[in-house]
Amino acid sequence: MKAASRRARAPARAKRQNSAAVPPAAPAPPAPSAPPAALLRRAGLKLETSCTLRDALDMQFQLLAVDFGESEILLDGGAVENIDTAGLQMLVAFAKHHAARGRCLQWLAVSPELLRGCRLLGLDGVLGLEEAPVAGDCGGN
Repeated sequence: MKAASRRARAPARAKRQNSAAVPPAAPAPPAPSAPPAALLRRAGLKLETSCTLRDALDMQFQLLAVDFGESEILLDGGAVENIDTAGLQMLVAFAKHHAARGRCLQWLAVSPELLRGCRLLGLDGVLGLEEAPVAGDCGGN
């Protein structure tokens, strides 16, 4: 019985000796209280070429699937070739959802068709496009 207890104590003694040989970990550097503006995450969403009633379900999923968290809300509408009132309605609901949380949309690119549809229905202000120029617009009919 004494031999069994000595064998049980031997591994415990070896563990204590090994743990004493490990140097203590260095203290972790203090975490910054707030991230600098340059380090804020950027999350973007690129709209498809077609944003119509036929594409509404896909567009809704695309708009809801992105979790912007605390990052900037960047949209790229440069590829939009077809948009109707259903597509614009989705964008307005998306903009209002984020506006209610104190956020606004930032557009990286806006296609002439997207801007034309917004201006035609008076939605350019709601979507933050009032200052965006129409590419290739000569001012004619």
